[in-house]
Amino acid sequence: MPVKARPGREFEVAVSAFLQKLDPSAEVLFDHHVCDPDTGTYRQCDAWINTSIGGHIPLTIYVSCKDSANKKNKLDIGDICTFKADIDSVRASTGIIYSSVGFTQPALAKAKALNVSCCRLYRNEPADIPQSLMFEHFSSDPVVKLVVEGTYQGSKNLTWNDLFDMTLEDKQPQNVLDAIAEAFTEGEKNSV
Repeated sequence: MPVKARPGREFEVAVSAFLQKLDPSAEVLFDHHVCDPDTGTYRQCDAWINTSIGGHIPLTIYVSCKDSANKKNKLDIGDICTFKADIDSVRASTGIIYSSVGFTQPALAKAKALNVSCCRLYRNEPADIPQSLMFEHFSSDPVVKLVVEGTYQGSKNLTWNDLFDMTLEDKQPQNVLDAIAEAFTEGEKNSV
């Protein structure tokens, strides 16, 4: 007896092929598994795109494909919220959800609020291209310069932990590690 393909597989293949045509330089991975850093388990993604913006800023896009035989069951808010949780769980830059049945108006409003792109792909009709890709990406100067001056008790055996725990003299009581974290956070804010 022949093995029947799982429902929606043909739709996932069509979406993946379409995405590869949009940007031949991008790496489009079909039926990809991504490690969930919180649990260490692998999660299945219908498609996963590795690309970059301007050849410099890496971008990962989680793509979900929702195919339904029942045309009355448009995707709703719950579908969007579930997908957003999936995007966050695998730490993707952003996500696109393709539907063969469309979306309710509340679902589209929720998707916009959550920075999720919604696209339709119907049989015998041109596919939607995301009107916008919304993603969170933070960058900062990758170098934090730490200059150690002066004589410290026991400096002969000074460890990184000793250094990071030292209190800075020129600021209100703050240790070196907190100052580095503050400088990095400020760099992120300035770059955004």
